[in-house]
Amino acid sequence: MSDALTLRAELDTAIATALLHAAETEAKQLGLPTPQTGTREWGPFSVNWDISGSLREHSGEFVLKGPDAFGIQNCILDYTLKGSFSVDLNAFKPPLSTLPDLPTVPLSFNFSHALSISGKIALHPHQEADGTDWLIDAKIVDPLNIPVQVPPTFLEHMRQVVTEELQKLPVLGNLVEHFTNAILQTVAAERIGEILHPLFNPLVNGLTLYRLPSFMTISLSPPPQMRIQAQIDVQTINLAVTPHPNNGVLTLTWTGMVIPKLVDTGFSMQLSGENTMHIHLPERGLDEHLM
Repeated sequence: MSDALTLRAELDTAIATALLHAAETEAKQLGLPTPQTGTREWGPFSVNWDISGSLREHSGEFVLKGPDAFGIQNCILDYTLKGSFSVDLNAFKPPLSTLPDLPTVPLSFNFSHALSISGKIALHPHQEADGTDWLIDAKIVDPLNIPVQVPPTFLEHMRQVVTEELQKLPVLGNLVEHFTNAILQTVAAERIGEILHPLFNPLVNGLTLYRLPSFMTISLSPPPQMRIQAQIDVQTINLAVTPHPNNGVLTLTWTGMVIPKLVDTGFSMQLSGENTMHIHLPERGLDEHLM
C-alpha cells in the first residue's frame, strides 16, 4: 500500500497519561482484575485464599524512556487478601520436646494494602476479532519480572494473628514465640507474592488505552439549494504507534479508506490507499438530483 490515505495525531505524555487514567477507570468499571481464589500448599498445611483488587483511578503516569521503550510509573493497585488454614502444631514442636500431642489450630487473615506498579510496557495496536474497533493495548514487557513487594505490614499482621491464637493454649507457655516464628517461616513473603501475580493479568494480557471505531460516518451539510445530503464513511484498515522520545510524543497513524456519499442518490466514491478510485453512479442521472 504505497500511497495509503493516512491520518496522524501526536500525543504528548500528558495526553497519554490521560488515556492511562481513562483505562484505569474502565478497568475498575469492568471489575478488572478479576477476583481470584484457590488453594496453595504452604509446607505442612494448605491455605484457602481469595484476593481482589482494582487499579486506583488517576494514579499512574505514562513515560517515554527511549526508542520503542514506553513505561508506566506508580500505577497503584489496591487489593484485599483473605485466607484461612489449619495448623497442626505438632509439626512445629522444638527438637526433644516433651509437649503432649497438640491440637490443630484454625487461623484466618484479612489484609488490605496497595502496590505501586512501574515498569516497561509495549503498546499493541490490533483489531478486535469482530472487526468493530481498533485497540491500543498496554502490556507489561516481561511479566515474569513484575516486582511484587510484600509489605512488612503483612508479616506483622500475620504475626499478630498467629500469636493471639496460640496464646489461647496455656500448654504452650513460653514457647508461643517459637511456634509463631516457625509458622511465619512457612508463610514466607515469596509465597504471598505468588498469590498476588494474578492481579496483574490486565497489564499482562493487555489494558486498553485507546479505542478507535473501525467504521466512522461523518455527515456534511451542503447548501440548502442542493437539496441533497452528503456523508463520508471512513473505514480504518491499519493502526500504528510510533514513539518519538526526543520530543516526548507518540504518533498515532491510521490508514483508511474514505467513501464520500450523496445520500438518496446512490452516488458514492471510494478512495483507498492503493492509488485506485472506485466510482459508482446510480441508474438515474445525478443531474436530476441537483435541479
